[in-house]
Amino acid sequence: QIGNPFDNFANTCANCHDQSKEKLQDIVASRKHEVKNLMLKLEDQLVKAHFEAKAAWDAGATETEMKDALQDIRHGQWRWDYAAA
Repeated sequence: QIGNPFDNFANTCANCHDQSKEKLQDIVASRKHEVKNLMLKLEDQLVKAHFEAKAAWDAGATETEMKDALQDIRHGQWRWDYAAA
């Protein structure tokens, strides 16, 4: 059964962690907030990269010139998608 480990704190988290339930909940909340902020920054950078690639195409960039940039954008998007899932 998948659930929230904090629902059974004594048998899950407390086996390894010596912090209180409240302290660990604060740590988890802080890390989730930090991850969310980093994902939003990355999302903004990916959007900008897509627009910059479009501008390069419009300016006459060739497939060869765009190959590395497009692969970097694609890989960045995959990593964002994986982290967001």
